[in-house]
Amino acid sequence: MRKIISSLSISSMILLASCTTPAYSVDPKQEVEKALLQDIYTYQFNTIEPQHQKSIHEWLQQSRADHSKNHIYLYTIDNGDLKHGYKYMYVFGKGYQTIETAFMYSQDNNKNNNNTTVKRETENITDEGKGTLYIKGVKGEATDEVILCIQYNAEYVSSIGVENMKKKIRTIIVNENTYVYVLKDFYQNGQWQIRLKITLQNQKNLALIYHFTTWDDVIAGCPLLIGIELHHFKEQEKILYNLNHPARVKELIEYGLHQKWTGEQTVEYKDGLTILNNIGYDSDILRPR
Repeated sequence: MRKIISSLSISSMILLASCTTPAYSVDPKQEVEKALLQDIYTYQFNTIEPQHQKSIHEWLQQSRADHSKNHIYLYTIDNGDLKHGYKYMYVFGKGYQTIETAFMYSQDNNKNNNNTTVKRETENITDEGKGTLYIKGVKGEATDEVILCIQYNAEYVSSIGVENMKKKIRTIIVNENTYVYVLKDFYQNGQWQIRLKITLQNQKNLALIYHFTTWDDVIAGCPLLIGIELHHFKEQEKILYNLNHPARVKELIEYGLHQKWTGEQTVEYKDGLTILNNIGYDSDILRPR
C-alpha cells in the first residue's frame, strides 16, 4: 500500500494527505519525526483484501441499493489477527470521483510530550497521543463510484471524521431572534459522535452545544442525520427525527432557553440523547448497542 503522510504545523499538527497530490508543502523545520508518521495509515483504490471479499461485496450491494445521492459509506473491520492494532476500513463514495484523506492531531500530543493530553475536536472525548482520520469525497457525476481500502493504526487513529457531512452554517429564527448553527459528525469504533453548536447571530463564541452518541447503520450512516422514527411520549405516535430538519433544531433551542440559556453564555450538554428524552422523545434506541 502507498504511504500517504505529509505534514504542516502552526499551533497544531495537521498531517494532510490527498489521494492525488498533497495540498500543502512541508516546512522541514515543522515536520514531525518520520518514525511517528510512517505507520499511521495506508490506502489503495478499488482494492478488496481476499479475506474480505464476501462481506464487502454484500455491503457494496446494499449500499448501491440505497437511494441516497452523493453519499459516503463506511465499513470497518476489526481483525484480531492484525498486528500492532491495525484495522481495515472500506470507503464507498456514490456520486464522487475520488476520496481525499487527512490525519490531524495536536502537536503537543503524548507521543511527543509525556506530560500532555490531546483533546480531540469532538471536545467530549480525551485521548493521549491520538488523532482523527478525516475522509472527504470529491463530487463527480451521479453515476460515479469510488472504493477506498484503508489500513490504519488504532494506536494513533481514535476517530474517523467524514466530510460527507454538511459543515455549513445555517440560520433559524426562534421567538424573533436569529440563531446560527453548525452540525459536525465524527465516526469512531462503530459509533457516531454528533456535535450541534447554536449561537445568536452576533454571539459566535457564546454557544448552546449538544453532543450525541449513536450506533452506526453500516449502510446509511448516522441515524440522527438520515432520519429515524422515534416514539413521542406526548403525541403517542412515532415521529421521523432528523437533526438536519430545522424543526428539530428549534426544539433544542427552546429547551436551552427554558433552561435559562440566553445566548450570552455558553451551555454544553454532553448527553444529548437524555435531552431528547426530556423534550419528549424515546431516544434510548439510539444509544450504542
